[in-house]
Amino acid sequence: FRRVLFRSGSTYLSIRPVVKINGVGAVRLDYPLMKGSDTTLNLTAGQVTKFKPVFKYYSTVNFRFMENFEGALQIQNSNLADTFCVKPAYTYTPSFDGKCLYMQLDANHTTCQAQSYSAFYLPTDGTNVYIEINYKCNTAFEVGIIGTNGGTGGPLTDQRSAGGANASASWNKLYISLSDILRAPPTYYNYYLYFYTTYDTSNPLNQIYIDNIKVISQI
Repeated sequence: FRRVLFRSGSTYLSIRPVVKINGVGAVRLDYPLMKGSDTTLNLTAGQVTKFKPVFKYYSTVNFRFMENFEGALQIQNSNLADTFCVKPAYTYTPSFDGKCLYMQLDANHTTCQAQSYSAFYLPTDGTNVYIEINYKCNTAFEVGIIGTNGGTGGPLTDQRSAGGANASASWNKLYISLSDILRAPPTYYNYYLYFYTTYDTSNPLNQIYIDNIKVISQI
């Protein structure tokens, strides 16, 4: 945070983390899962004051699903017989931070869906729930959840898109709110996370890199 302020003395600053919701630049809201960075600075009029805010998650947030691709894998092809679209080694570069998920399509492989290996619980009462990911891609992809009435490995029941991302030549951070689609009936006890894409003929080889996946609820 760098600002020239034309005032002197002790000054209280309240800084809040703001994110683009569902990747829409025009929709910027305070991120409800993180604390603000409030501080008091001793300012001198006409001088540059530098301050680097630090934002942390509230202690009450619940990390429902996390995958950074550095340990045992929790993401797989939705069709287990498909070994092309989601590459099994998960070691491809460029990655955001170490290993990452890599999805690819070509003219002979035109659809791809990856999903969490197991289903997991998500609150359906309107609690703030967000997906966070880092991504880089040359084609668009969709992000969503699949409800199931089974256990953590239960059958796929109700697939719902929560949004997605367009092509980006550089790594971006995406925040997607799940609260509305989670409370829409029917609701389920467990959900899978999924990523889906179809072949874009403008690129001979479609490539999607995804890293640092988090599904977080406010409580």
